[in-house]
Amino acid sequence: MRLRSITLLLCILAVAACADQRTPTAPRASAPSAIISDGASGGNPDFFFLPPMVPNPVGSPDFEPGAFNGRLAPVVEICELATLSDDCSGPAFYTFPRSEVRVVPSGEHYMVNWKTDVKRLDPTKYYRVRVLVGGRLLGFADVDPVSSGSELRNARTGEVIPLLPGSTLPIKFRIERSALCDNRSDCGSATFTNEGGTLVTNTKYAGVELPPDALPPGVTELTLTIERVNTAGRSCLDVDQIEMYSPLLEFDGCYKITSDPAMYGSSSLLQPATVGICVALAETDPKYDFLQLHRSNEFEAVIEALPSAPATFLDCAGFSASVATTASAARGGWPGLAMSRLRAAGSAVASLLAPRPLYAVDLGLGGKTTKLSNFGWALPDTIAPVGSTTLTSDGTTPIVPSVQLLGTQVHDGTPFGTPVPTIPVTFTVYDYYYNVVASATVQTDAQGVASASFSSLSQGSYTIYADAPAYGNVTFTADVGVVIIP
Repeated sequence: MRLRSITLLLCILAVAACADQRTPTAPRASAPSAIISDGASGGNPDFFFLPPMVPNPVGSPDFEPGAFNGRLAPVVEICELATLSDDCSGPAFYTFPRSEVRVVPSGEHYMVNWKTDVKRLDPTKYYRVRVLVGGRLLGFADVDPVSSGSELRNARTGEVIPLLPGSTLPIKFRIERSALCDNRSDCGSATFTNEGGTLVTNTKYAGVELPPDALPPGVTELTLTIERVNTAGRSCLDVDQIEMYSPLLEFDGCYKITSDPAMYGSSSLLQPATVGICVALAETDPKYDFLQLHRSNEFEAVIEALPSAPATFLDCAGFSASVATTASAARGGWPGLAMSRLRAAGSAVASLLAPRPLYAVDLGLGGKTTKLSNFGWALPDTIAPVGSTTLTSDGTTPIVPSVQLLGTQVHDGTPFGTPVPTIPVTFTVYDYYYNVVASATVQTDAQGVASASFSSLSQGSYTIYADAPAYGNVTFTADVGVVIIP
């Protein structure tokens, strides 16, 4: 972090005559120059201190006019430091009541007045002004009290900053819309009370609607941040984001909703929120009617389908996929090894999907949930064999494994078991030693059926895996030119 050196000389009104030097009551520990951390000094690029504490940051490279976020509930606190190499690990010297930290919409900033004579400052110490939202530190600035005068002076520039009557320092700061986000191009943040409300990202491609009376007991404020996730090289719904092998065919977009305090695991909302996300799949695509919004969380190790709900707060015009996010694509290796991990978690995932009533995308591009984490669109199919999984040939006829993909639910109310077309299914043939001897990729037809024909297999026993980017796979055994004794 690039740090901009400042020393703000805070002068406390005194009954004695003023002099621009310290009262020699105690030795001052040596320390480096005082510092400030904000968007104008290499800190959070979406947080800025404002005059009179610092020069006006308008014109700084990261200052974005019109991007002010006045929907947060920041906390301003002062901590006391013996030296500037210390941090604020101990209790705060002073925390301003929330009612005193107010938003000034006309000036696009927050403000609180620090009455420095309310709690006496020690001229042998330093004081750090910190601004936080929830548990996240946005920025800080160090001040240096002097035992004389009624003004602030920037020691580096010599600029004199008068105090307001009553030895009051106005602390003004600006929080822009991406201050709590990793993805600054598509995100949004807001603090909610039990009155509820709606938050959408700056693109309006994603959002969340919190109903009234949704906060759990003991929680009076909930700060939500929603931002788009870059899915390059990984699945949105991989619960550990590394190697879980999501069983679902996924479609962009993918968004992460974080909350402070956290709402996952044993903590959840009392009333379900509506999460809305645009999807990068044309409505004319046959797969569109089978899409379902899902939630995953790496700490809970779950993938959960959400009951559908309208999300009228979205505007999906111009939305497009950033990356293709087929979870099982380009994994490599023997499918049985990859799918063995999926099988271990399969029954748990199935139990999450099965009991929930699923509705339609044409009901709205949203889903209901009481927990907040990663959200993305996926195709929750089932795959089943057509006919027997034990195949035989005398060597003159081909081996023909067939599978059918069925949608677990479609959005226009069509019942379970509707065929899913145009899904690629890969058939891979392994010999006794698990060497790949043949493979073929076939798309499902209008009946959701995919079949592959293998006519050049030599005499022997084989294992055939039919694998689709969907929930489950099918294993066939094949004997060619082998006499089976009953």
